Amino acid sequence: MNMLITCYNPDITAPNGMFVRLLRDRLGWTQGRLAKHLGVSTVLISMVEGGSKPVTIGLLKKIAKKCLVNIEIKITP
Repeated sequence: MNMLITCYNPDITAPNGMFVRLLRDRLGWTQGRLAKHLGVSTVLISMVEGGSKPVTIGLLKKIAKKCLVNIEIKITP
C-alpha cells in the first residue's frame, strides 16, 4: 500500500514521513517540540521523518488536530 498525504495547502504534498518533516519545518518547530505537542517521543518523530518507521493514519490525525492543519489522506493500492 502506498500512502500519499495531501494538504489543502498546495505547497505541501509529500509521501509518508516527509510530510511530517515539511509540516514541522513550516511551523519552525524542533522534533522535540512536535513530539511534546503530540504526546509521543522525539525518537518516534525522528524515525518517522527518516523513513525507518511508517507514519500511521492515527499520527497524521494527531498532527492535524494539534497543529491546526487540515489534511486529506489518500490511500492507494
